[in-house]
Amino acid sequence: MDEERLPLELWRKIYNQRERRANKQLICYKLCAVLQMTNRFYDLESLEYVEETEYESHVIARFSHGCAIVVTSADNSWGMILDIIRQLPGA
Repeated sequence: MDEERLPLELWRKIYNQRERRANKQLICYKLCAVLQMTNRFYDLESLEYVEETEYESHVIARFSHGCAIVVTSADNSWGMILDIIRQLPGA
């Protein structure tokens, strides 16, 4: 009996969603490292990407003195970077 498989289009959609999440978290990690080198965000400890639904997401910015939430819903990677920089406290 043939093994049951996902249709190719469905598999691609699932794979792309996983890749998008992974890439956005990686972008947050790398962006955090760059921002930590600046005088303004030296106390930034981490940027954590949170995807609530396919269309709703945010980034939690953790500082040594507290946290901030950056709304990144419906953003592509470049839009997310701009939103993070614009919405961080003190920006």
